[in-house]
Amino acid sequence: MGEEDEAAANKAVKSFCTAQLYFRAISTELQRWRQQTQLQTEKLQQELQLTELAKATKKGTPYAAAYAFLSTTAAHRLNDALRIGEQIAKTTATAEALLARRLGEISAFTKTTTELATGYTTAHSANQLTGGAIVNSGNGIGCTITLTHKAANSVACKDSSGDRPAAQSIGKYLATATKLKLATADQLKLKTTTISVHGAGALGTGNQAKTTSDGKACEQNAVATATAADATAAFGLSKLSYTVEHPSGELNIDELTHANGVTQGNSNTDPQAELLTKDKDVAKAIKAAQTANKQLPKTLSDTTIADLASTKEAQLLAAWLKDPKAAKLKLETSSEKVAQAIFGHKDGSIKERFLDPLAKDSHTIPTDGEPITGSTEQLSKTNFSKAVAYYTAQELKKAAEASVGAKPEGEKKSDAEDKAKEEKDGDSKATTTELYRH
Repeated sequence: MGEEDEAAANKAVKSFCTAQLYFRAISTELQRWRQQTQLQTEKLQQELQLTELAKATKKGTPYAAAYAFLSTTAAHRLNDALRIGEQIAKTTATAEALLARRLGEISAFTKTTTELATGYTTAHSANQLTGGAIVNSGNGIGCTITLTHKAANSVACKDSSGDRPAAQSIGKYLATATKLKLATADQLKLKTTTISVHGAGALGTGNQAKTTSDGKACEQNAVATATAADATAAFGLSKLSYTVEHPSGELNIDELTHANGVTQGNSNTDPQAELLTKDKDVAKAIKAAQTANKQLPKTLSDTTIADLASTKEAQLLAAWLKDPKAAKLKLETSSEKVAQAIFGHKDGSIKERFLDPLAKDSHTIPTDGEPITGSTEQLSKTNFSKAVAYYTAQELKKAAEASVGAKPEGEKKSDAEDKAKEEKDGDSKATTTELYRH
């Protein structure tokens, strides 16, 4: 995988047929980047809701710390995925738009050159000239030749069948491609045209200029000859030749991206409209999409306890759980001890130990109608907001009940002072009694 495969794909682009497949393969790959980002983001969103609800239901249990940590981790991963997804969506859309425009330019160029090179009819019209480039004296014969081109709305692709698989393979290497065969703007121009004119006989003045009856030549004759082949003093267009070359130049993505060439554009004094997409703009769009296509965060389902226990966040949580009032924390360096402190296990997968069980438990949430029932996993998908609100309300109720009868801090201090005074008075009384005994 890499430069050799990329080069093989580029080498296969020899005609419009393979170029079209090549462009479509790139566009399909850009769409795939967006789709896989969206799918991963949806999975992370589901895991966040699942662990958020689990955190709410597991408060006050031995699993509270584990699900709280998983919920925080899921939130961070989702945020990272959303940031990556936003950039991928923006950059790939821009790249696709410019690629579509460049392919359209190649298509228009191919149509024009094909129509010029093949499939035309001619019509000759003779007239008398009294001046012109080759009239030295008197007058001469003029001949207006009109070419009518046939529309070229498609091209034959039979000969390109052997190159199609290689051209389509470019999508596999797009993420790291440095050269792409997208044609260069300077190739999209008409090449040299060769016009062949045939003549026969001696031509004199143009007072007897005629067009042959078949319209294929201009002649000098009293009466028009039936065909150009029968004319004895005539000339006409024999052939128009145009060399058709597919514009298959490579764009060096890195070089064009970092180039500091003069920017072309409209000026206030001489406004112009660009007819072609600039190579630099295409290269920059591709490079931006490649840069945005970063590694997406893993789901919790693909994560192990050891993966999480080795993070700085896990070490901090383990230290806080051990000594929440410490002025300065001493982090645990043993991942196994961190894992045991947070998850109650030294190893194992998050999916098997913490996520799968959430599909097997059950909850009943009262409402003004039928109660809401289901597992944590089910409720996280169908009634997430209501379920979280219910368990949050339960925690608030417990907190309120626990605070009943609790005295303000000032009253607690007075009670402590009174108790200390009573103990002191008791000691004094005991001492006095002892003295009296003696």
